[in-house]
Amino acid sequence: MFNISTYLKKITKTIDGNTLVMGDVTSVIQKHTSITIPLNKIEIKNNIVYINTSVFAKNRIFLVKNTLLEELKGYSIVDIR
Repeated sequence: MFNISTYLKKITKTIDGNTLVMGDVTSVIQKHTSITIPLNKIEIKNNIVYINTSVFAKNRIFLVKNTLLEELKGYSIVDIR
């Protein structure tokens, strides 16, 4: 029989894991660019980070994209868009 509490625990772990990764992504971006990005402006799908922010901020991020990806390698992040 299907146990709903087991299913909900799996979903909670996934959500908490993504929140932790997004927090680390924002801290790495802030460290290298001095730009603060709120967690609600970052989305992670299929190990790709999508950032929804101004063009100016995106340009600053993309200038140091390789450095950011190298530092986020432990999270299996493959691209920043």
